[in-house]
Amino acid sequence: MALPQDYFSKPWVLLLLLVAALAFLGYRLYRQRADRGGRAERPEDVRLETSGDSESLEAVFGPRPPSELVERWQRRFDPVRTTERGRRAREEMRRLLSEAGLRRQTDTLIMGARDSIRIRTRSVEDGALPVGSSKLGGIPDLPETVAWPEHGGRPMLFLGQIRLSDLSDVDETDALPDSGVLAFFYDAEEQPWGFDPEDRGAWRVIHSDDELLARREPPLDTAVAGRAAALSFEYALTLEPFLSSEVGQDERERYGVFWDAHVATSEEPNHRMLGLPAPIQDPYMGAAAQLASNGIYMGERVDYSDPAILELLDGAGAWRMLLQLDSDDIPGFMWGDAGRLYFWIRNDSLERHDFDDVWVILQCY
Repeated sequence: MALPQDYFSKPWVLLLLLVAALAFLGYRLYRQRADRGGRAERPEDVRLETSGDSESLEAVFGPRPPSELVERWQRRFDPVRTTERGRRAREEMRRLLSEAGLRRQTDTLIMGARDSIRIRTRSVEDGALPVGSSKLGGIPDLPETVAWPEHGGRPMLFLGQIRLSDLSDVDETDALPDSGVLAFFYDAEEQPWGFDPEDRGAWRVIHSDDELLARREPPLDTAVAGRAAALSFEYALTLEPFLSSEVGQDERERYGVFWDAHVATSEEPNHRMLGLPAPIQDPYMGAAAQLASNGIYMGERVDYSDPAILELLDGAGAWRMLLQLDSDDIPGFMWGDAGRLYFWIRNDSLERHDFDDVWVILQCY
């Protein structure tokens, strides 16, 4: 049926077209921000711009905690071992911060900087990789004596494995074992957030000797990443993603742009080991891991006046990020809506090379 010639000149039709165009534009901007690894909000949370202050957490965790409590969350007790490469990287970052008009924040940011290992992926046939190779997806290499990890009676998804000797030229932390392979598993069917103490056991990290490894066929009906990604590694320096709320709004916004350009990645998945996380939602994941792993449910408001809670939070700085695993098209990973998995471990556990008590946080857009 032909439309009247004046159909598109009617005010209500023009209004409808305008609303549709704005909705489409909004969706495109949202997806562009998600695709480049920018920050976005989830419906039940408050958007975390570049302030990192306690007000950002009020809608999730209850009445605003005192500022000194937030400062305690931000303390980190991981040892810093600055090598010549780390020193040069900090000097270069100091120069870039100064050029970006952030000279007043430079000392604080450089003091809080942490060395990390950037992980890049490329598509590969899993069968073409030798046993023990670093990879995401595919089929794991495990000792015959190690059972395939399960959760809730279901075999977990094999996320990937890191051959630690591949990191010898890029790891400036001296925190990881020199040899062996770390294999990572996760209950991808349930995709727990890590805010519930009952989530314990929904992930697993296995450290195995290289000479004991053999390609392991998955159990029947086990979800397997459809493709494998070979890995390459490089050194990177990470900074805190947010400035203090005491800093002016102009500087916070300027730092947000700087962080996206020089610390985050914009055009490819942001995988890394060690260093500081690139959060999508709550930046205080050490505090979340500390409370949830000690029996405190984080999916509701937390009573900060409870002395037991305050005592637990004193240990939040004892956690550090072990692995940040982004959504990635190559192995077919999608965590929530373009989210990330963050594996956290206590410093003393890492020093003992004990990977049995890690905690995982899932964040997404």
